[in-house]
Amino acid sequence: MDWIIPNILYYLAVPFICYVFLCRYCGVQGKLWVGVGYLLLFYALQTYAYRFQLAQVIRLPMELLVLTLSGICTTRKQRVKSVTFSALILSVFQVCHGSLFFLTYYCMDRWLTGYTIALKYMDLIMWLILVVCLCLLLRWIEHYLIPYIPETEHVPLLILLVPVLFLSLTEKILEAKTYGSTMVWDTEAGLVFPVVDHLEVFCFQLMAGVCLFAVLAAFRWVLKTMQDAQTIQMLEQQTKLQRVYVEEARLRDAQTRAFRHDISNHLHVLGGFLHENQTERACQYLAHLEDMAESLRYPVHTNNATADVLLSSKLAAAEQQGIQVECMLDIPEHTTVSDMDWCILLSNAMDNAVFASAQMTEGTRSLVVSGKRKGNFYLLQIQNTCALADGAVPEEGIGLSNMRAVVQKYGGTLGIEVRQGIFYLEILLLISQP
Repeated sequence: MDWIIPNILYYLAVPFICYVFLCRYCGVQGKLWVGVGYLLLFYALQTYAYRFQLAQVIRLPMELLVLTLSGICTTRKQRVKSVTFSALILSVFQVCHGSLFFLTYYCMDRWLTGYTIALKYMDLIMWLILVVCLCLLLRWIEHYLIPYIPETEHVPLLILLVPVLFLSLTEKILEAKTYGSTMVWDTEAGLVFPVVDHLEVFCFQLMAGVCLFAVLAAFRWVLKTMQDAQTIQMLEQQTKLQRVYVEEARLRDAQTRAFRHDISNHLHVLGGFLHENQTERACQYLAHLEDMAESLRYPVHTNNATADVLLSSKLAAAEQQGIQVECMLDIPEHTTVSDMDWCILLSNAMDNAVFASAQMTEGTRSLVVSGKRKGNFYLLQIQNTCALADGAVPEEGIGLSNMRAVVQKYGGTLGIEVRQGIFYLEILLLISQP
């Protein structure tokens, strides 16, 4: 019994915990067949490594590969997240295992000499404490770090991969070189082999733990800095759009003031034509006035003045490039979505759509913008011709990142797809009343 429970904890509990937290970090639900497959592969790997005395430099990459493959099979697409989070989880396990290994040997060497019974249960106690510490640390990382990791950008994750891999490998090599796999116990002298300099090992384990927390803290700071930079970009874009809106509104207001200033003269001329029974000339003059009044209106009507200004400019630019445009957009007047957020969504989406459609040959360029409310949700759809192959996903730039930030702000989703030469962008927003 004194060896069965530690083996159960090592071969079942530890890999189970690692797989569960890998799924939680990736934001997916675990799959039973993948979890069972990982447990079997983990057991086979450890048996093979013990039998053939594999070096730790080979053993660690194999453990990382097995856990990563289980993550990829579960998430299907999140390869970078799977390998990075697998390395992080293994690093946490190695730090916990190394620290508790040191405490176990230290207690047996200094305090438990002569107590043979302690030899039976120290291993069991160590593994029970290890499982608890591993769960607590991984749970803490889930709250401390994971919420700051972006959904789509993979470069920041690669920054974390290198230090945690190095830390895991260092812990494994130190453990193998210091403690090995053999222990000699004398009933009177206590622990005879291995002979360990506890002070050196303590300093190393202390620094290993400090390094792990320092790496996580630095990585979290990098992620927050990137988020702040993205927020600054969004604010700059909002400021730019606000200037365009204000300038457009100022010009429209000037034209309206001029028209209102001259309306009395226009009415006087129109009355003169009617007084002299020049009906035809009066109708022509009235049609001219209607054209003037129509020119003061925005060609796009969405029930949102800011969106009207923006879309009028974007669609006019699209038509100048020979793109056939169609707009069926209806924005509710009173929602929690701010005008600036509408501008960020529409301006970036329209810029990308116009650019992609302009690359096509003349006569095949088209752009359709539509949007409607469904209960507390708003569905915005933009379709445009493009040169991408079916199933291809364009490289994500600043514009799409800003759009995702706005969508996440309102608890929505953003989906992109290419089918038969048409790029589909769908944005779903939670658009409850303020």
